[in-house]
Amino acid sequence: MKYSIPDYYHQFNCIAMECEDTCCAGWEIMIDPKTLDKYKNVKGGFGNCLQNSIELRKGAFKQYGHRCAFLNDDNLCDIYTELGPSMLCDTCRTYPRHMEEYEGARDLSLSMSCPEVARIILSHEERVRFLTKEKKSESGRFEYFDAILYAKLSEARNCIIGTLQNRKLDVNLRAAISFALAHDIQNRINSQEYSTMDRLINRYKTEKIVDCMIDKLKPYQCKEDIRFEIIKKQFAILFRLEILRSEWSDATRLAFDQLYGNGSKEYLGNRRQFLLYMKQNEELGIQFETILEQLYVYFTYTYFSGAVYDENAYGKMKLAVISPLIIQELCQARWQIKGFLTFGDVVEITYSYSREVEHLDKNLKKMEKLFGKKKEFYFEKILISLLS
Repeated sequence: MKYSIPDYYHQFNCIAMECEDTCCAGWEIMIDPKTLDKYKNVKGGFGNCLQNSIELRKGAFKQYGHRCAFLNDDNLCDIYTELGPSMLCDTCRTYPRHMEEYEGARDLSLSMSCPEVARIILSHEERVRFLTKEKKSESGRFEYFDAILYAKLSEARNCIIGTLQNRKLDVNLRAAISFALAHDIQNRINSQEYSTMDRLINRYKTEKIVDCMIDKLKPYQCKEDIRFEIIKKQFAILFRLEILRSEWSDATRLAFDQLYGNGSKEYLGNRRQFLLYMKQNEELGIQFETILEQLYVYFTYTYFSGAVYDENAYGKMKLAVISPLIIQELCQARWQIKGFLTFGDVVEITYSYSREVEHLDKNLKKMEKLFGKKKEFYFEKILISLLS
């Protein structure tokens, strides 16, 4: 079995009560059957508390005020305190570690819905390296798993990540070139032309492709007024999703009004000032371009190869491109409101976005559906959002 991890994977340690947020509030925490059986056998007063604070039919902890029943006033877990780490359910024991499973391979990552993980990833100044290791372990049964498609997607993902990390180019140009590759890969998936994918991927690995793509992408630049209408509609996708926390809904509505409420002229003036500010912003402690690179790479690594299950590589890449664009818009709105932007602001915006989008399968599925239907997510529209 081949395991892959990003090089920062083992840097994570839960900071518990020092965390500015908590992973034990705002979403339903499911309990795996094995741990549920353990809880049924706990005796005494705490055992009674356990049984009374679990929705047995759902297999989930009850919540009070959107907080897990076992989250105390210090934002610590009473189960951990009373019974020890071995009695945590799988969800609580593994979060924010995440695993994507494939036949013969596992991709391990950290979820940016955790504030500490967002800090680790967004402060990572070097290009992320992905480490692989072969370990003896049993692979589950994967019916109808297309091993050939998975191999091609893995190669394409490696190429895309390499392109996203080419710091000789503007970060959004890198994203546009990567997006074009995903578009071309999807055409070959649709026509079942797997045999031509290697040639396509190898072409995108050459230095020659950069000059070629720069010329091809010129028509999507300097269209700021058109971009205003497009990004406004792309941002509004957030209002079509299920909401976990009411404060997120309030924040996104406020951001939308701040950004787009006074028309394109004011938006474009604010955007120019914001981008200039971010280039000179010493409060971040890291270049904003590097932060955007880490966002593009994170979403690509986490989701792209999952197209082996639904053959929608293009939709996965749309998520990887649109997410950093929306996060950047949210950062601009925060800057407009406060007059400045700190690294802490970027971290908070990022983990809040990740919680709302990544941790509800309904939202991920809805986004992919809208990506395929709405004109603002067509190929040319996204390129304008990236390049203008």
